[in-house]
Amino acid sequence: MSKRYKGAIKSSTAATTSSSAAVGIWTLQQQMQAQGASAWPNQVFVTPTVEYLVVAGGGGGGWQNGSGAGAGGYLSGTGFSVTAGVSISITVGGGGSATANNTSGSGTSSILAGSSTITSYGGGGGGYDNGAPSGTFGSGGGGALTGFGGGQAGIAGTAGQGNSGGSAAGNGTVVSSGGGGGANAAGQTWSSGQTNFSNGGAGKQWSDGNYYAGGGGSGSD
Repeated sequence: MSKRYKGAIKSSTAATTSSSAAVGIWTLQQQMQAQGASAWPNQVFVTPTVEYLVVAGGGGGGWQNGSGAGAGGYLSGTGFSVTAGVSISITVGGGGSATANNTSGSGTSSILAGSSTITSYGGGGGGYDNGAPSGTFGSGGGGALTGFGGGQAGIAGTAGQGNSGGSAAGNGTVVSSGGGGGANAAGQTWSSGQTNFSNGGAGKQWSDGNYYAGGGGSGSD
């Protein structure tokens, strides 16, 4: 006979786990032993996780001298926890706008939010004649020309998400703006003997075999 106390069962008589017709109060461990752990849904014992890839929107190219835009931030992993019945919010970042009049648009962030939040920052816009965008970027845009003798430095990216844009440079005859940073490499900076443009930084390969978040190439003057 069970002894019952207010608020909880303090002791009980449990059936043996070998009996198929046993009655009484069983503990969870006894039930698992009798039925076999495989009969229980995995969700009871394991917190499911999913693989994820979060890539933000890339930046817009620089005005006039054509510096390359940075790629959106790249974040991937396998340990994102999910819970049955709990919603997951996904925000897909947009690309930066193609603008004029000495401006360039940065991309917007992509966000995966559930039991935790993962944010990939938008790519930096390319540099332009009178300055460069400021803020936090996945990969940075390339620097713009400021004359035949040189130009701006590339914009920095965020560690773990992307790389910096390349710098603008020239030798008085051939000049180039910098390439935009990518997830796996910085944008190219012009150097002597190079053709009159700079490549964007390489993207990074994900588990599906495809490459994501490559930086934009530059134009030249």
